[in-house]
Parts: sequence; structure tokens; C-alpha cells
Amino acid sequence: MRKTIWGAVALFMILSAGAGFFVGRQLSLHGSGFDRAQMSEVPDWLVEDLRKELDESVRNLVVPAQITVVPIGIRKIDASIKPSSATEGTPDAPDLLAAVKLPEGLGATILYERRNGDYEAVFSKQESVYSYQVVGENYLVLTTDISAVQGDERALYVIHKTPEGYHEAWSGIAHRRNQQETMDVLDATVKLDPEGKTMVYFSLERTLDQTGVALMEKSSYQLLRYNERTHRFEK
Repeated sequence: MRKTIWGAVALFMILSAGAGFFVGRQLSLHGSGFDRAQMSEVPDWLVEDLRKELDESVRNLVVPAQITVVPIGIRKIDASIKPSSATEGTPDAPDLLAAVKLPEGLGATILYERRNGDYEAVFSKQESVYSYQVVGENYLVLTTDISAVQGDERALYVIHKTPEGYHEAWSGIAHRRNQQETMDVLDATVKLDPEGKTMVYFSLERTLDQTGVALMEKSSYQLLRYNERTHRFEK
């Protein structure tokens, strides 16, 4: 009975929120509607870091105008902080999320942690950021676009900041679509409890005909608990 109830809740939440999250706001990295420092300069070291994440054939496409930098942190920050000046002793400089989106689904993402007055890359993917969300005081949830070579797919990453630094606490699929005679679609999301000790991964699988009518729908969930030793959410 409990599993049936959870399945109904998963279906309702996913249909209500799409591929969003249910704690806080889901924010687009490349659109409007999120709090963002007005960083007028992107430093050379950050541009070079993002270029190194990509194949040499497309590195020349990574230019400051194509890069988005978002401050990440629980402290109130000055909206005038620039990445170039934040390394020069600014006491409340935030951690940074930097990303670049290129044609054909290519891109790169780097999360920087502020350590000893400097920035250190602590998480990186050869994927562009679709959206992000700060959950509570210690979690960052990223949705990324996977390269078009691999099909229409988005990934989810739950990143936990601990006193020892950032850890990738979980990863999974946020969206997947395969088009053949029918269209198979998977949409999923996560919800963390306020203390960040448990997480629920909801998913909805659908098979659609060529007109978009659902032939099959199946919802499911996984309840995961945070392991303090491994810094991972586990079954």
C-alpha cells in the first residue's frame, strides 16, 4: 500500500513540476529569474580552465562572452564582486559555478570552492548546465545537458558541501527521450529532507505514440539515505 501511495505522489509531483525540484527554486543558468552577481569580467584563468575541459577542436569557441558565472554559497555577498577581484582578499567571496554552452550539445561546467583566499576546482563535467538549485545550506543540485551525440538526455548531480569540502553525493538521469516508432520518455527529479539526511528520487516513464498520446505510464521512486562515511546517498 505504501509503495502505491508513493507512486501516486511521484506521478503528481513530476506532472506538476516537470523536471524540476521540490526544495527551493530551480533556476536556469542561461536565463533570467535568479539572484546573480553582476560579474563584469571573466578572468583568464577561468576561461582557460573551461577550455581544458573540452576537445581541442572546440576550445577556441570558449570566450568570456559565452561563459556564465554564478556565485554559490550561503553567505550574503556583494553583487559587485568580480571573479578577478574576489581572489584578492575579499573576505566574503562566494564559491563559483562556471559554465559554457556550445553548439551541438557540447559544454563544460566547473564548480570552484573558495580556499585560503584562492579558488580551487572541486567538480567538473564535460556537460553544460541546464539548471541549478541550492538546497538548504549545504547542497547544490545540478541538471546538465549531455552531449547530443548521446541523444536527448539530461543528468542530475547532487553535490554536498561538508567541512572537508565538496562531494558528489549522488548522480542519476533527469530526462531521457528515445524516438523510434514510439517515443520513450523518462522524467525524474529529487527531493531532499530539510536536514539532508534522506533523498527521494522520483521518476516517470512514458511511452507515447506519434501523435503524443500516452500508451504507457509508469512511476517509481527510490528512498536513499546519506552515508556519513562515504559522503554518498545510498539505498
